[in-house]
Amino acid sequence: MEVYTIIDTLIEYINKASTLPLTKKCVMDRNELLEIVTAIRHSIPEDIKQAKRLKEERQRILSDANRDAETIIKETEQRATSMIESNEITRKASAQAEDILLQAKKNALDIRTGAKGYADAILEKVEERLKEAICVIQNNRDELK
Repeated sequence: MEVYTIIDTLIEYINKASTLPLTKKCVMDRNELLEIVTAIRHSIPEDIKQAKRLKEERQRILSDANRDAETIIKETEQRATSMIESNEITRKASAQAEDILLQAKKNALDIRTGAKGYADAILEKVEERLKEAICVIQNNRDELK
């Protein structure tokens, strides 16, 4: 910062100034001292402006970092939620597939049992008719004897 350099110049100027005998007072050129003070006055606003720019830049960087952090957090939360939902969907799909498979096995057993019952009923009717036919044939044979 320029103001520190000018203040160092002022300190050096004061240290080199002639002192009055038996006092701690010194003699300095008024115009030269005023020039140094004026230089300080002019450099302070520039230094303040530079400090303000640095502060604004720092604030912008912090804002950008916070915004980026928030974005990363939101994306991470969304990804985690998606992964959880995906896992939940997979679990539900597996459970549903298992239910469908159990239902299909039950239906197949019911169909098999029903088919056996139907076949047994048909065979029973055929057996009865065959018995009737054998009875008729036996009666006919008995009449022929």
